[in-house]
Amino acid sequence: MDAPTLDSTERARRRLLNEQAAAWLLRLEHEPSAETESGFRRWLESSAEHMRAFLEITAIDRDFGAMAALKDVDLDALVEEVREENGSEVVPMQAAYVTPANLVRPQSIRRRTALAAALACIVVGAFSFIAFKFGSPPTYETATGEQRALKLDDGSLVHLNTKSRIAVAFDEQIREVRLLEGEAMFTAERDRRRPFRVVTPSAVIEVVGTRFNVYRRDTETTVSVVEGHVKVAGNGKQISLTAGEQATITRDGQITELGNGAVAKATAWQQRKLTFDHDRLEFVVEQFNRYNKTQLVIDDPQIRARELDGVFNADQPQALLDFLSLEKDLRFARDGDTVRIELNSSTADR
Repeated sequence: MDAPTLDSTERARRRLLNEQAAAWLLRLEHEPSAETESGFRRWLESSAEHMRAFLEITAIDRDFGAMAALKDVDLDALVEEVREENGSEVVPMQAAYVTPANLVRPQSIRRRTALAAALACIVVGAFSFIAFKFGSPPTYETATGEQRALKLDDGSLVHLNTKSRIAVAFDEQIREVRLLEGEAMFTAERDRRRPFRVVTPSAVIEVVGTRFNVYRRDTETTVSVVEGHVKVAGNGKQISLTAGEQATITRDGQITELGNGAVAKATAWQQRKLTFDHDRLEFVVEQFNRYNKTQLVIDDPQIRARELDGVFNADQPQALLDFLSLEKDLRFARDGDTVRIELNSSTADR
């Protein structure tokens, strides 16, 4: 058997590095601990190529700035430059470390060449990502049924919907909010020097100053623009939205754009209203469960697939049950705070 070519060997080596970087990213996301952080730092600092692999993996997750920086930097040349400067593959990272408590970017980073400067700039972005995982950025949250208004340090306003959580990190170059759970309406103060960004697992939303709503679900993010315009990026794709437009971005980069009343429907929660227009009953139940101690459950896929139109008070699940009781083939089984919506066996057998 012929020996593998240099190209195929190189591809295999890079694939392995990317797999290692992806594995570290998953550990950072799902197993945050001092031990994980320490191990990650050792892996990252041991090789310039580890840094390259990590940056390639996290470019989309990080922000628009990191993606733009990576486009303009020859990472292969950068790796060679760092090797030559350090006499090995070890890259001293401490100079570019971001203090997790305040995410202040260092004013003085050693720059011997243009490539070294580019490396330092991107390293800051990478450690900003790490600081969000392991540092202590201010976090705000709401309980089930609670809504809360916040004023951020720059004067921007955030209205948190029920059962929502955010982490906030501002520095001299960027204003960033990570939507960790739920939904929020943002009224961003205008600041051309520092874009305002909202980050979810599916998307990065960037504005200069405007009003928009972001709803994070397990597999997708929905962005609704009330005023101005926003840029939305996810999995290598980017779109622009203006007032009255809405888009849903899935984790695999699928984008669905909506208009014609979608924004009004998406923002009705600020009046504690839930508006449905040919929505599946499983989605209706999911929305009511966000606001109430009473939890509605549907096991039957045929019931979940039924569609419903109407406007309801978010904190009145009984109103939904009263409406559904008009369907003679449905019944409701109560057990404490749980209500199961089931087929009425006496009618189902007919």
